[in-house]
Amino acid sequence: MKLVAVNIRKQFADKPVLDKVSLQLETGEILGLFGRNGSGKSTLMKILFGSMKADSGEFYLDQRSFEPFGKFQQQQIAYLPQQNMYPRFLKVRDLIPMTIPEGEIQDKVFYSPGIDEYTSKWVHSLSEGQRTHLGVVLSCYLPHPVLMLDEPFSMTDPKTIERIKEIIIETSKSKALILSDHYYKDVLEVSSKNSLLKEGQLFNISGPEALKSHEYTR
Repeated sequence: MKLVAVNIRKQFADKPVLDKVSLQLETGEILGLFGRNGSGKSTLMKILFGSMKADSGEFYLDQRSFEPFGKFQQQQIAYLPQQNMYPRFLKVRDLIPMTIPEGEIQDKVFYSPGIDEYTSKWVHSLSEGQRTHLGVVLSCYLPHPVLMLDEPFSMTDPKTIERIKEIIIETSKSKALILSDHYYKDVLEVSSKNSLLKEGQLFNISGPEALKSHEYTR
């Protein structure tokens, strides 16, 4: 699967958030998406997911033009926002089959390292880090060929971060991924290419020094 977005524009009131932003991503690639708070990272992902409409832009999946806005049912692009929306008044063992109906894949989720430690708990009783971990694992096993994860390492402990990195790398064998997180060192460890949003523009980033030169890090 190859995703191409060309000249995405989005403006709120008189402020342009995205100005001719273009990107390209295909199966096997992990794009690290960086930017300071308010730079437009979530806006870009919501546009690609289809929950927000771009002012203009062209979108292609495997060279076929498509309009992402409102097309969730096509199951092409999955998006896990920073505050995931999974129901909290369910037990984890009940949420998993609701999200992943296929039995063999369900088993992979149930026995994913760390998830098996709290399947009997209520979702609302999990820590923020556990909910983040659960959301990432569930999202990685969705059928969508493109997956976007907003702050997949947020509030998680070092051991869980390593588990999340492992499943992200494994998932990239069959999907194209976009990761956005201020835990930039962890993103750089798994990403195959990187970009930074700044003042509405998307810049290619080669590594930590480039992040520093764009004043994202000190």
